[in-house]
Amino acid sequence: ARERAPTGPDFSKLLDGVVFVLSGFVNPERGRLRSQALDMGAVYRPDWSSDCTLLVCAFANTPKFRQVQSENGTIVAKEWISESHSQRKLVDIEPYLMHAGNPWRKNKEPAESSQDQKKPRKEHERQLEKTHAKTPPSAATK
Repeated sequence: ARERAPTGPDFSKLLDGVVFVLSGFVNPERGRLRSQALDMGAVYRPDWSSDCTLLVCAFANTPKFRQVQSENGTIVAKEWISESHSQRKLVDIEPYLMHAGNPWRKNKEPAESSQDQKKPRKEHERQLEKTHAKTPPSAATK
């Protein structure tokens, strides 16, 4: 028997399995971003190490950015954290990615909320692929 909160996914577990590092931020913004990610269940590290899963970066080409990129870590813009926090749900990470690397979450099973959001999109993408595959060349050029 699954128990679901009537208000949706548990806000404090949205970033469960995420170990993050911040780069290029100064206080008070640095503290705000750290607090927002911690509120959503992430774990903070001051420096990148093998157990980290996500770098939240102010701009490309900081020393941490280059280090994480060379180790194929995932790097995201701060807006992904702030938008997810303000909307109280994980927003799509794709538009905020600065470098797509290894999975940004440790646990293999995604949170129920992200799984629920991804399933319809994948089905929709399959339908689009079928539609495009069936479109005759003459119809595509009109």
